Amino acid sequence: MKLLPIGKLCILSVRRVTSRTREYWSNGPPNDCFKMLNFLQLLAGNIQFVEHWWSKDFYWIFKILLLYAYVVTIIKTVFEFIVMPGSLVSIWCGLMTLAFTRCLINGYLLQRYNPLVKDVLDYVSKKPPHSERLRFRSKVLMIIQIMLTIVFINQIIMLIPSEQRDRWFSFPSLSSVIGHKLEAILFFVYTATLSIIGGLKYWSCAATVTTMVMGLKVELTILVQEYEDILRNVQTGYNVALGDRMAFLNDLTADIYDIFRKHQEITEKTKLIRPLLEAGFFVLYYCFLLAVGSLLYVVMEGGISASSSIIALGGVGGLIECYWWTSMVDSMQETNEKFGDCNFELLANLGCDVHHRSEISKLRNNLMIFWINTCTAQPIKCMGMVSISVLSVVNLVNNSYSMLTFLIEMGSKRNVN
Repeated sequence: MKLLPIGKLCILSVRRVTSRTREYWSNGPPNDCFKMLNFLQLLAGNIQFVEHWWSKDFYWIFKILLLYAYVVTIIKTVFEFIVMPGSLVSIWCGLMTLAFTRCLINGYLLQRYNPLVKDVLDYVSKKPPHSERLRFRSKVLMIIQIMLTIVFINQIIMLIPSEQRDRWFSFPSLSSVIGHKLEAILFFVYTATLSIIGGLKYWSCAATVTTMVMGLKVELTILVQEYEDILRNVQTGYNVALGDRMAFLNDLTADIYDIFRKHQEITEKTKLIRPLLEAGFFVLYYCFLLAVGSLLYVVMEGGISASSSIIALGGVGGLIECYWWTSMVDSMQETNEKFGDCNFELLANLGCDVHHRSEISKLRNNLMIFWINTCTAQPIKCMGMVSISVLSVVNLVNNSYSMLTFLIEMGSKRNVN
């Protein structure tokens, strides 16, 4: 039996992807966070990040599977809300549709801000070796590996046959239309790719934001260390340079202005990623504002099983992800505020010199301006509403608990009736 042209095309595409995957991993798994991030973006179908070394075969395979999973999920959701509105399965289907919608929004955000993301990643990745940068790369590499591990573990759990899995993930029977055998094949494809397709798309945005924010925070940390080195040397240098204070002030001014220039570069790169940070956290926060309490309710009412563990992990993982985003932003802002402390100490240690009063006064004025700019930085908010801070996670937990108690109360009333 001859294969259809589209079947041949799919087989050739899979073979090309397999051969190039084998070539890519020929020297072992990626040992650099930026290379691993490219690998994750490729698996997630974000081809705009890796088009310079991979073909678009995998991209179209991923898009077809993502579209298939999304359409099946929507059909299942509509069917459940028509047949059994208010049931656990209908709530779960609504949450799945919400999760897939967020995955698509994440992909759109990465595509829309692709030039800005590439600019920031190039800035961070091309810096010379430093102990802080090496620690940052090692940490981000570990985080991305954990993300990939979670995705593939979830997919393995999804393949375990169980009554709960069939209950949560089966779609309306189509055997009368397409036959039982084809229906079984479609269900297997759905469950065998659901976690990988959705999970990779889900984590790709978080991994990209993590790499950019942590990378810029490391650059700020290194700059603060350079500033502190100047502070440690300024008093000693000022006393030693009694005979040539003008040369000392010129060197000090040059070092300080170099700090100003580098800080301005980092500030400009931070402004580039603000739109992605704000939009990404907005989608994350309000999706899990609706989802966390509902996910926990589905697990509590539906019973414990391998499939329900994935559902529970989704709810808890959402809270952890929100906390991770806010902690990164808070840490970056705290590091930026350290420049104010350095400015204060430098102003206190400059002293007074009647022979070079104008030079010292000019340097003091510039330090005051720099101090004001670093201490009055605008907080990062998601679409101008909720500040990206740990306090927003506390509000999310409170609202999720309120949602959970509301669903439990409504469920008890329905059981009584």
